[in-house]
Amino acid sequence: MKKLKSILIISIIFFFSNCEKENTNYSEKYLGNWEFNVIQKDCLIFWPDPNIDTTIFIGKIEKTNSINQINIQYLQDRNVTANINEKGELFFTYENCNGKFDNNNIIQIYLEGSGKGGKTIQEIKGKKL
Repeated sequence: MKKLKSILIISIIFFFSNCEKENTNYSEKYLGNWEFNVIQKDCLIFWPDPNIDTTIFIGKIEKTNSINQINIQYLQDRNVTANINEKGELFFTYENCNGKFDNNNIIQIYLEGSGKGGKTIQEIKGKKL
């Protein structure tokens, strides 16, 4: 009986020691200064051709207070927050947004917003400096 009790206690300790949540922060390797190439397309219902503007901006990727969450400043007055997984995929709280890191030095983001009479699309490609 004593041996069975000891085995049971050791099994319970082993079980709970393996149940710890992993707190790996996948964002660390992406933090820093980036050169962003932003193509913005403004599409209006009553105008068949979109207005296209290209901007190159030196921005940054910073961590937030949440683990695996980053803030991406891709224009002087524009930034977006995303969660990141171990594959470098980005998850946004906004609809019609997606993105990923192709490796530690390249990021691609697609953002789309719409309103009365049209929509704006931003295709963002970044290179780590």
